[in-house]
Amino acid sequence: MMDSPIGPKGSFSLKEGGVMGYEAVKKYFEEHHIPNEIILLNESSATVELAAKALGREPGEIAKTLAMELKDGTHFVLVIMGTARIDNRKYKECFGSKAKMLSLEETLTVTGHPVGGVCPFGLPENIGVYLDESLKKYEMVFPAAGTGNSAVGFAPEELARVTGGRWVDVTKDSPEAES
Repeated sequence: MMDSPIGPKGSFSLKEGGVMGYEAVKKYFEEHHIPNEIILLNESSATVELAAKALGREPGEIAKTLAMELKDGTHFVLVIMGTARIDNRKYKECFGSKAKMLSLEETLTVTGHPVGGVCPFGLPENIGVYLDESLKKYEMVFPAAGTGNSAVGFAPEELARVTGGRWVDVTKDSPEAES
């Protein structure tokens, strides 16, 4: 791993929000010696469709990060393939309760990232990271980087390593779990 600081490329607009989220991600990358370049876009990447268009990628390659809550109040983020949808039966089998996404306000409060910029980096220590098997369909996936106009590319296994994420199979479009 390189030990150099990560710097933004291109112009950075704060209009998409997430200054604190971006700074938390940048700090996380520096502290963990992650050399992947944070891509700052001139346009919004706050939805799968916008991110795919802005990055010139397929929608499935966008790593959609959802802020979730369990019945007991535990919060975590779930990263899934951009075109995947949660399979309620699989989710309940895995987590023991129905899927409940956080509201816009709760998401920012709990993760420190605004909706559209939620990512598995720079999170409070009590927030777990789960990665859906659907991400393994692609060689590279692109989660946000703390803002609604940022992204960063990772191979799925590299994403698991740098986030400490645990693999789960909770989406309708997930490939069969690998043994």
